Amino acid sequence: MARSNDNAYWSTDAGWRTASNTQFERIGVPGQYHSAITWTGGLLALTGSKYGYGAILISGSAIDGVVTIAGGDAISLANIEKNRLLPFGVSELSGSASAGGAVYLFKRQQ
Repeated sequence: MARSNDNAYWSTDAGWRTASNTQFERIGVPGQYHSAITWTGGLLALTGSKYGYGAILISGSAIDGVVTIAGGDAISLANIEKNRLLPFGVSELSGSASAGGAVYLFKRQQ
């Protein structure tokens, strides 16, 4: 008697058990965000493959930079509350962070 997952028409398991077919690919990613970038300085334009980052979290105190949100307005990172996830549609980051300071950007699910 054949096992229930054997198939006489395919020589493989039809892809449902392959290593590339993860649980996230089959049923989706839980939560609102699925990727993150850590920024510690320089210019970061969130276009092309980096499009879709919809939340920001600032860690550390000595961060000298500017975040440009999707509508084009620029906000100094010094004026944004630290250690709190804020739902900004970020289009660009520029400036620098001291040792221990970083900005985390989270990519939203579409």
